[in-house]
Amino acid sequence: MNQLQIFTPILPYVGHLPGELRYGSRIKVRGHFREPENIVHIILQKEALLNPQDDLPLYITIHPGRKEIIRNHLCSDCSTGGQEERVDNCPIECGQDFELTIAPTSVGYEILLHGSALHTFSYRTPLAAARYLFVSSGCVIFAINFENLNETASDHPHQPQQPTPPLQAPQLYPMLEQHHKQRQTQQPRPHHHQHHHHSNNNLRELVLQVLPLVQLAASQLQANANSAPARINDANILTACSMGLMRLFRFLTIACVFGYVGYVFSRNIGISWK
Repeated sequence: MNQLQIFTPILPYVGHLPGELRYGSRIKVRGHFREPENIVHIILQKEALLNPQDDLPLYITIHPGRKEIIRNHLCSDCSTGGQEERVDNCPIECGQDFELTIAPTSVGYEILLHGSALHTFSYRTPLAAARYLFVSSGCVIFAINFENLNETASDHPHQPQQPTPPLQAPQLYPMLEQHHKQRQTQQPRPHHHQHHHHSNNNLRELVLQVLPLVQLAASQLQANANSAPARINDANILTACSMGLMRLFRFLTIACVFGYVGYVFSRNIGISWK
């Protein structure tokens, strides 16, 4: 036998019964009504839904303002709708605590109020169809007690939760679709971007090759100027300048040749990649 007590559940509440209902089991709901116009629904149902529409073995509505308790059932396979059963002069008053007990018996669900038998609702669906308990908002619930339920190996009560969306059938070979999306997001860039990037790299390499030559020419001129005598005549100055200019011209010519060769090479590479 399985027993469980839940204190101050969050409303609306829907929870799996901690075991199968049997004769002698009891479900006790203790609460308090603050406003006379409020109502509360206590439902034994087959599915874990916050807004159940069918397969309800027992549907209880407590309306303290109208002094009545309404009982019914709902079945998706029934040809006709269930007939409501009402209890007038309900002793549940606004501003007072109440204890409602549902006890399955051999003839139906016995409903007790404050421990006293109030009514017996005959079975209209199998007892095993009651798997979940639903309690709506509209009052304060202090505790829910489950007593003398048959223990099952796989059923465990859980806290209220929103109804889960309908499950979708799993796709066949989902990894293929994932792989296709990854390939779309990782497609290579267009060739003209690669060509532009490669041309920029070639120009950068060309500048790096020519720049040392210019620096070498400047350093050579500086070295020649430092090695010259402090006092030389005009002829020596003219000779030194001529030699320096010739060397500078030679280095600039070499730099231009290398630059042109690099430019032609980069253009040829770019054309072959198109």
